[in-house]
Amino acid sequence: MTGSTTRRFLYGLATMYIAATPLASFAAGEDDFQATYEAYQAASAEGRLAEAAAHADQARRLGETLFADDVRRMATLTYNHGDALSKAGRYGDAYGVLGDARQRMRVAYGEDAPELVQVEIALFTAAPSSAVRKHLRRAERAARLHELDESTSIAQAKLMVGMRVRGRQGIKLLEEATSVFEQRGDSDGVALGNFWLGKIRARHNWGDPAEDFEAALVHARRGQADRPTQRSLELMAHAALVAVLEESGLSEEATRHCLAIGRLTPWGGKSDYRPLYRKLPKYPTVEAKRSKGGWVRTEFDVDESGFVRDAKVIASDGGDGFETAALEAVRGFRYAPKFVDGEAVAVEGVRNLMTFEIGTT
Repeated sequence: MTGSTTRRFLYGLATMYIAATPLASFAAGEDDFQATYEAYQAASAEGRLAEAAAHADQARRLGETLFADDVRRMATLTYNHGDALSKAGRYGDAYGVLGDARQRMRVAYGEDAPELVQVEIALFTAAPSSAVRKHLRRAERAARLHELDESTSIAQAKLMVGMRVRGRQGIKLLEEATSVFEQRGDSDGVALGNFWLGKIRARHNWGDPAEDFEAALVHARRGQADRPTQRSLELMAHAALVAVLEESGLSEEATRHCLAIGRLTPWGGKSDYRPLYRKLPKYPTVEAKRSKGGWVRTEFDVDESGFVRDAKVIASDGGDGFETAALEAVRGFRYAPKFVDGEAVAVEGVRNLMTFEIGTT
């Protein structure tokens, strides 16, 4: 799953917004603002996050000219801009704009107005790691002050921040978020929280990430089966388990996850056939000392369990050292088997091009 797809997926699970001040009917000179604002709303609803941020920016700039004295409208337009930047992953830009929105909201509605709750949550979501806890305390205080049931929104924000800041702080936030999701019976939230807990633990070699990925898989299956996000998360958990198990030398245990992905994924042909797990090649010592590069094209079969069989070199440049390293690497690849009429079948003639350059392997 790509970064942009992942962001659309996450914000589909965790949309946070503030109700816009009702827009009055516009005169002819305000048509540009109306069109821009509607474009922002449409892009937001359709998950076109970069476009939404651009339209929100333009709507805010037009608003500064048209509604400079309307403090509530300008507070809302500023919030929309900051929130859109955050959802587009531009956290540094979002943090400054949301700080401005917070000040405008305080002027427009009062020091501790309920309208500030979502602004505080958005600031927490966009905050740099050094300020995360400060903004979390502010968001929780604002929710308690108004006796608002914001635990789910705050948990969703903790999920997103935990994914972003990673490390020990990320684990703590993800654990807190997952606990709330469990209490609320939100299977999708529990699955996503466990998935990212596993990602962080796998990266830092902390604990057993396989347990987190297995939990993510269990809860993903309990989610709404008709939602694309549910299927995507299930596939992500299976793929993560393949990588973790292969890294631990547990290839046989990884097989059930390779098979599961094959069952869930339509066959796209050999041109789009990519390994679930790649074993990195060892750069040949002699060639590395000479700063020599090369490439190797291999061909092999993928059996019914996703293992590489009968690998051979069909073309290369650079010498035998590269060929040996490439063959050793591809033999450790794992694939999702092709399924025909519900049965896994072997795929013959799969090809891979491996390039060796100093500093890349």
